[in-house]
Amino acid sequence: MKHLKLLAFFVSTIFYAKSQNINITLQSQLTFSNQSLANIWGYTANGKEYALVGAQNGLVIVDVTNPTTPNIIVQIPGPNSIWHEVRTYKNYAYVVSEGGGGLQIIDLSNLPSPSLTYHSYTGDGIINGQLGACHALQVDSTKKYLYIYGSDNLANGGAIALNLNTDPNNPTYAGQFNARYIHDGYADNDTLYAGAINDGKLVIIDFANKTSPVEISSITTPGVFTHNSWLSSNKKTVFTTDEVPNSYLTAYDISNVNNITYLDKIQSNPGSNSYVHNTHNRNDWAVTSWYRDGFTIVDAHRPNNLIQVGNYDTYTQGSGSGEDGAWGVYPYFPSGTIVVSDINNGLFVFSPNYVRACYLEGIVKDSICQQPLQGVTVTIQSVANANDITSTTGNFATGYYLPGIYNVTFSKSGYTSKTISGVSLTAANITTLNVTLYSSSALTVNGHAQDASSSSNIQNTLVSFTGTNNYNYTTDISGNFNSCGVLSGTYNIYASQWSYQTICQQSVAVNNSNSNFNFSLQKGYYDDFITNEGWTVFGTSANAWERGIPIQTNNGAAIANPGIDVASDCGNMCYVTDNGGGGPWDNDVDGGYTTLISPMLDLSTYTNPYINYYRWFYDGGTLNGTPNDTMKVILSNGLTSVVLETILPGTAGNSSWVNKQFKVSTYITPTANMQIKYYISDSPPGNIVEGGLDKFKVIDSTSNVGLTEITKNLSDVYVFPNPSNGIFSIQYSLTASEDVSIKVADILGKEVYTINNLKQAIGTLTLQMGIDLQSGIYTVIFKMGDFMTTKKIVINK
Repeated sequence: MKHLKLLAFFVSTIFYAKSQNINITLQSQLTFSNQSLANIWGYTANGKEYALVGAQNGLVIVDVTNPTTPNIIVQIPGPNSIWHEVRTYKNYAYVVSEGGGGLQIIDLSNLPSPSLTYHSYTGDGIINGQLGACHALQVDSTKKYLYIYGSDNLANGGAIALNLNTDPNNPTYAGQFNARYIHDGYADNDTLYAGAINDGKLVIIDFANKTSPVEISSITTPGVFTHNSWLSSNKKTVFTTDEVPNSYLTAYDISNVNNITYLDKIQSNPGSNSYVHNTHNRNDWAVTSWYRDGFTIVDAHRPNNLIQVGNYDTYTQGSGSGEDGAWGVYPYFPSGTIVVSDINNGLFVFSPNYVRACYLEGIVKDSICQQPLQGVTVTIQSVANANDITSTTGNFATGYYLPGIYNVTFSKSGYTSKTISGVSLTAANITTLNVTLYSSSALTVNGHAQDASSSSNIQNTLVSFTGTNNYNYTTDISGNFNSCGVLSGTYNIYASQWSYQTICQQSVAVNNSNSNFNFSLQKGYYDDFITNEGWTVFGTSANAWERGIPIQTNNGAAIANPGIDVASDCGNMCYVTDNGGGGPWDNDVDGGYTTLISPMLDLSTYTNPYINYYRWFYDGGTLNGTPNDTMKVILSNGLTSVVLETILPGTAGNSSWVNKQFKVSTYITPTANMQIKYYISDSPPGNIVEGGLDKFKVIDSTSNVGLTEITKNLSDVYVFPNPSNGIFSIQYSLTASEDVSIKVADILGKEVYTINNLKQAIGTLTLQMGIDLQSGIYTVIFKMGDFMTTKKIVINK
């Protein structure tokens, strides 16, 4: 044990206020001339309130019982680091730092005397002596466990659980969650609401079994850089922050932890590009530090309608993007006092005025057909940042902190704007305002989906209009959809449902003479991923499969993540692994595996089913120079599973779209309960690993004549280098005797190169093409008899 006497400080007390500060009164400020501040917490005992300030040289304890005259008691020396985090349990303060030193435990029972005992815990049991630098921590006071996050050498930076039940002064190791890096989190009743910052997700983890915690669910937060989280008073809502420019405080409904649902999000100062940092909840007010915007108080009693009711800017040196200013805020003193740690400007002590917001909510509809209108801007006039945009259901929710009489304007492109005058807003009450808007140009669009063979209605068909405006519909039980708020224009129209072939209509004029759309869908499994037909993702890697427009990454001259999807399908969407762009190491598969799983396939009625798809695999840039990762395609019939193919670093065609086809009965008995899985893993020591899937389909053929062999050989075709400067090679190997034709077409389908009647003996033929092509995307088309495969190539000049 160590004992510490009072240290000397250079301290000044400064009073100032800013005209824009609302419902918060500054009582005092302490500045520290020789060290910056990190996070902050508080401790109350014997009628006194103490701010526990994480300072660069160690924890500073300040008596703030009288908020106008704070008094520094002592600084407990710690690692010299700009990162210090602190929490309390009973009479103990727990401190961690990225500067190392493990967990510092301080006995506060002797306060207000500066003579305090403290010691460091660096692990016991299987982690004995291994706990060093850590990023953050949290106490589950219900179950009496301490959670440590972001260790530099334990649990892969995940969450480490320490038992405080027996002796809070000497915690014991209980278990860990090591499947993700956890930056910070809120622990309550054996459940951890974790900020997986590198994955950009709020992750809910069941920690009841400390030796084997289980991830329950997760959701990607708006800034995709989830920093911290906090529960509401009723524990049905969790609030998150994203530590990035232009970020949000966001609310999620977690009443069903298996189905996290977005509720609302808010910015402290829209347009300033500011960072949010740490949020807390006190009696359903979210109290949040916002770096250069100081801190805010948001009325979160209605988490689907967050309203800012208080703010104070502690950072006087500017605004906008940057990690300066308010690091942390502590709002839990019995007196109501709030303390804020400002990185640059010291400790602030405030008296808040917690007020309830005035809520304005309602629905906007089209005045002719009374259907909800999406995308209507709702603005409370003469009030900064009091606006909202209606959802797909036409609903809006906004408000203001100050009661009064206001004018409210509703506007949408193509509609006549409307202003409602004399709207009364009162504190803690909901003013409901339902409005209709008129348009002389908006169209009534409707349609129907039916089975092409039986003419029966198809419910739940996804219908999408994409163009200048985007509209999405789902057919009802009668197979119908309709909307009266569609603006005339040119759209790409898609109709899709699993077990049917997608209808893809490009550049369709939608106007008064063309506003009824009926779709006859052919049975059959086909998915080019232009819509979401229900594939699921499972695995241990946070860098999972994602549906989207692929964003190309390069590892030197090699393409890691594809930049284009398969040319011959509809639209530009596909599945790729962690489609984040950036550098090749930034968003590849890391630390585990991810599996993409199809919806159920009923192949029991097929005569001779073949599965066909395009896949992408890249493995390179390993730490030891030896690629060692794997992609597998696995087919299950509900009873057994078989591997259709295993793709290794040396497999031909890697770093390109490769077409594959397999006769199902050759590998497994077709049943009504089949699924296909695309598994890709990252093995130690760590590689740049990417996968892709596009244009999945099932073909039913009554003929076996050479189909498997021809299709297999026809898919063994490679185009390289890709991208190219205009000179590239086409390489293939065929054993079939049929004539082969090769064509190259531009993006409009115009042929720029053709070779017909190419007889191929056993072997490999390489064609060098030095065509005078312009920059752009081209399609290389190979045809053998009735079978065809295509490859995309990018020409950059």
